[in-house]
Amino acid sequence: MAAKASARAIGIFVVGAILLMLAAIGLLGSGNLFRTTYNFVSYFNGSVAGLAPGAGVKLRGVKIGQVTEVRLAIPGEPRVLDDFMIPVLWEIEKDLLVKHGTQGEITAATMDTLIGLGLRATLQQESFVTGKKYI
Repeated sequence: MAAKASARAIGIFVVGAILLMLAAIGLLGSGNLFRTTYNFVSYFNGSVAGLAPGAGVKLRGVKIGQVTEVRLAIPGEPRVLDDFMIPVLWEIEKDLLVKHGTQGEITAATMDTLIGLGLRATLQQESFVTGKKYI
């Protein structure tokens, strides 16, 4: 006599398979699994209106990364409005640098050298119509 599978067991199996498939699509489809990024933070004391997560990070017009988060740092005892700093977290994608001719790893020493040469994160307007900005 053959054992009969219960409807409950089949239902749990099907739901589990669907959840597993959705998790795999989310993980592999995001593209973050095999991507190497370098994370940075810049502090702005002016308005960052128009800058949002996903905005581009460009070097001489070439997109090399994106903004990941915009925060507001409120000081313990603000004396003037300039005490409020806006930390902007952004990342550079290693693959985008390699595609455009840069070789080697970006290290803290490399960034210190570039900053010493005058490299600064500044806000630029991407579109006059929409008011969107990028770094």
